[in-house]
Amino acid sequence: MWRGEFGRTPKINVDAGRDHWPGCYSVLLAGGSIRGGQIIGASDSIGAFPKDRPTTPAEIHATMYAALGYDVPEISYQSSDGRPIALTEGLPMNELF
Repeated sequence: MWRGEFGRTPKINVDAGRDHWPGCYSVLLAGGSIRGGQIIGASDSIGAFPKDRPTTPAEIHATMYAALGYDVPEISYQSSDGRPIALTEGLPMNELF
């Protein structure tokens, strides 16, 4: 997995650079039975926001766990007060497998 915490602003700033932009970023996943050569989702024409098939960090986490062979929806942990906490709140992006 390769991912940055932010994308870059869709417009160049006054210093001729680009700043951090949380609205849209890229992720690369490979291995773990993920089928190669796929593109899931797309940004708008200026790369500001997701246009097609937006995903969440929780979906990315769930996909990584699924690629490692974990049954994501079935795994939870107990908090210190005994409450179950899900491994992640997302579901795997099954179209990648």
